Amino acid sequence: MIGYREARLILTLIICIGLVVGCSTASPKAEELSGHVKIMFTSQDFFDRSYGNLFTSKFPGIHVEVTSTNGLRNSDGLDPNQVLDDYINREQPDVLVLNQSQFQHLASNGHLEELEIMVAEKNFMQEDILPSVLRRLRGFGEGKLFGLSPTFSGTAIYYNRDLFEHYGVQLPQDKLTWSEMLEISKRFPVNEPNEDSVFGFTWETNDPYNLALTIGIIQGLDFADPNRQKLVMNSPSWTEIFNFTTDAFKSGTIYTPELASKVGLDRSDRLRSNSFIMGKTAMTLGGPELGRYIDRAKEEVDQYEPFQWGILSEPIDPSNPSYGTITLNQIYCVRADSPNKDAALELIKFINSDSVAKMDSRINNGNLQSRTKYNSNKEGVSYDPFYTLEIREQSRYITMPLGFNEPFNKLASKELRKVVDGKTSLDDAVNHIQSEGQIILDTVNLKAKADKDS
Repeated sequence: MIGYREARLILTLIICIGLVVGCSTASPKAEELSGHVKIMFTSQDFFDRSYGNLFTSKFPGIHVEVTSTNGLRNSDGLDPNQVLDDYINREQPDVLVLNQSQFQHLASNGHLEELEIMVAEKNFMQEDILPSVLRRLRGFGEGKLFGLSPTFSGTAIYYNRDLFEHYGVQLPQDKLTWSEMLEISKRFPVNEPNEDSVFGFTWETNDPYNLALTIGIIQGLDFADPNRQKLVMNSPSWTEIFNFTTDAFKSGTIYTPELASKVGLDRSDRLRSNSFIMGKTAMTLGGPELGRYIDRAKEEVDQYEPFQWGILSEPIDPSNPSYGTITLNQIYCVRADSPNKDAALELIKFINSDSVAKMDSRINNGNLQSRTKYNSNKEGVSYDPFYTLEIREQSRYITMPLGFNEPFNKLASKELRKVVDGKTSLDDAVNHIQSEGQIILDTVNLKAKADKDS
C-alpha cells in the first residue's frame, strides 16, 4: 500500500518531468523572476514536499522560506487576533495561510492584497473554481477577493444502494433533514447484534447527546442567552432534536463502534472496522476519503463483497436548506505591505493552479478541490453532492464560559442515555438538563466574577 509521502513523491516526480520537458515553452517571466518569499507553514520540510519542490522547478529564481506557524497553536487564554497580529509583525511573512476566522480579521482591516486582477488572468481559469468558494471568500472581504483556498472540507450522506433494494426501502432523496434520515434508518431490520446484523445508520459514539449536539450546532442553536446568564436547553428546537435522536438510539438502528466485536468487525483495521465499507450499514456520513477507502477495500480486503453505493448532500437544516457546513481549510493571501508581491502572487497562483489541483486529487487526504473537475473516485462516482450546498459562516462549536462544558456534557449525556434505556421520560430528562445545567452555569459565572474582582 502506497502511503501519503510515497504518493506525493511519485506525483512530484511526474510533474517535475513534465515541467522539464515543457521548459522550452515556459514564459520569460517564469524563467526570469527572482526573489525571496516568506510563507506561513507548519515546517519547511512539509511545505517543500507539498508545494515547494514543484514551485522551485517552475520558478528556480524564487527562494521560498517557511516561517513556522507552530507558535500560533499555543495561545490558550489569549486574544487569537492579537496573537496573529503579533506573529505577522514579528515574522513579516509575504504569503499568509489562514483559517476562516483569521482571514476575516485581516481582510476586514486592510492587511491583505486584493487578488481580483490575478484570478481574472485567462491562464488561471477562474471559471473552474466552485462559485460558492469564491462567493464566500469575497463575502469575508466585503465584496473584494483577498485570498484563495485550493481545498475545502465537507460531509455527505453515503448510502448502500444494494441494502435499500434488498430490504425494499425506497432510495433516499437529496436534501434530507436529520430527522428524515434517522426515520429512514429505522426501516431496516433490527435484531440482537450479530454477524448478520444490518443497521440503518452509523454514528461515531454510543452517546445520544453527542449526536444531538452535532445536529444542534449545525442548525445554529445555542445553549444560553447572549449574555450567558440563562440556559435555553428546554427550548422547542432542542427538545425536538433530543426527541428524534433518542428515538433513533432506542430503535437499535444506529451502529456505533462499541458493537464492532458483536457484528464481526476488526477494530484494529481501518477498512475492516468500518461498518459502511463492510456492507453492514445502509447510511453513514463521510468525506470524500470514504469513497476512496471503498475503492481500496475491493483490492485489500480478502473475500470482500462489493456493493453499489451513492452519495447525497449532507443532512440539511430545515430553516436554512441551501447551506451546508463546508469549511475552507487554508486560505492563501499576500500581505498588503509585502516588498515581494510579484513573487508572492506567483506562489499563490501556483498553489491554487489547475496542475496542483489535479495532483492533489490523486492523494487520499480527505480534502475536496475547489477546482471541481478532479473530484470523483476512480470508478467515476461523482462527488457533486459535496458541492451542491452553499458555504455559510457557521461555527462548529458553542462558546460557553470556562468550566461549563465538561460537567454539562456529562449531565446531558447521562440524562439522554436514561431516556434511551427507558429509565426516564424525555420531558423529565430535558427538565433536569435545564435545571441542573443552569446551576452549573450559575456556578461558573460566579467563579468568573470572583476571579475578576480578586
